[in-house]
Amino acid sequence: MTFPSGDGLRRSGDERRSAACLKACEGIPTELLEGGIILKLVAACVHVSDHRVRQVLEELAMHRLRHADDENPARRSGRLMSRPSPGR
Repeated sequence: MTFPSGDGLRRSGDERRSAACLKACEGIPTELLEGGIILKLVAACVHVSDHRVRQVLEELAMHRLRHADDENPARRSGRLMSRPSPGR
């Protein structure tokens, strides 16, 4: 699908992201979402020693770093470094 401007592509991406968030949060009360339950759940999982949980958390962290690189050219140039994971 082609859009006349970059803004159309951004809107399409935002709509896709919104739909994914709605689907992922289905069944979670709004009050809990507003209270930061997702972040609290992720934080609670950091201490779990299960290999699959660790793999998912690392995947999320890498995605977040890539996203930060896209928004922050200084990070790409190496001036801002991420901290190494504990135990590595």
